[in-house]
Amino acid sequence: MFNTSIRCEIGDPKEVLLDPNSLLDMNAPYNRTTPPAWEIAMKISFYVVAMLVDLIGNSIVILIVILNRKMRTTTNTLIANLAISDLLVACFCMWAHVGNNVSQNWPFGNILCKVNTFFQILAVTSSVLTLMIIAVERFYAVVFPFKRNWSPTITGIVIVASWIVSVCTAFPQLIVRKEEKNRWRDRTDRWCTEVWPEFYVDTECNTKAPGKIYYSIVVGLVMYFLPILVMVFTYSIIASRLLRRKHPGRRPSGGKMSSQDRAKRKVTKMLVMVLFVFIVCWSPHQVILLYENLNPNGKVSSNTLLWLVFVSLSFEVPVTLKKS
Repeated sequence: MFNTSIRCEIGDPKEVLLDPNSLLDMNAPYNRTTPPAWEIAMKISFYVVAMLVDLIGNSIVILIVILNRKMRTTTNTLIANLAISDLLVACFCMWAHVGNNVSQNWPFGNILCKVNTFFQILAVTSSVLTLMIIAVERFYAVVFPFKRNWSPTITGIVIVASWIVSVCTAFPQLIVRKEEKNRWRDRTDRWCTEVWPEFYVDTECNTKAPGKIYYSIVVGLVMYFLPILVMVFTYSIIASRLLRRKHPGRRPSGGKMSSQDRAKRKVTKMLVMVLFVFIVCWSPHQVILLYENLNPNGKVSSNTLLWLVFVSLSFEVPVTLKKS
């Protein structure tokens, strides 16, 4: 079964030591267990709720912007672009996630293994970048109120650029994602996973996949760390300017808060809530991804309730922020 005569030279690509056909003479060494009905129902319920919120909420947003000419402002156009990104998640990703989580095997084949992950990263990256662009646009409008607002041309260029970055971020998944199989005598196991080129790092045949490490760092920067930094900076400046800005006119007597001051506080609270929702909903999933990609032996089971909650929260980030 194994070729024990192979020599591992540092820097050489890993060679396949296992002959897949040899498993056909063996029974599977473990029995697959069917999840209980309550667990299947719980998982389906999580995803159905997320899909319905995604489809209904984002469709309404898009229709409002398209049908109402007065709503076609720069910010609303960006929000409509955010809604399109979110719809991709429901159309291409959520149903595949639930199917994979209630099935004992990856049920959708090699092509959907690639396409599902590609569209998931494409949509999520586009959503997060759009949230960052909205923060920058609001920053420009508040800090430089007397300058000309973004033109439709600039808005279009920014949106196209965000989609190009999203496609480039997701594209490697079309190459490295594969449906893997183990063919035993009594059954065939299938799963969808990333297969990155591995290289020997010592003469004991230990390997590393540098491409996977670099890619996970880039994805973390694009999807999480860069947007967090930009949003914290822009929204902090916006909140500071709003709270310090004085409106003309006489302050009301009796120490009562003016309507302008109440509005400023309301906007400031909203900005803080946007950041809070983004960090709380998106951080756990990003921490899991970085842990799994940077730690060769680290793997968080997708069958745990905690994992399911974290993934559901990440799906709900853009929808929740649009409501804010």
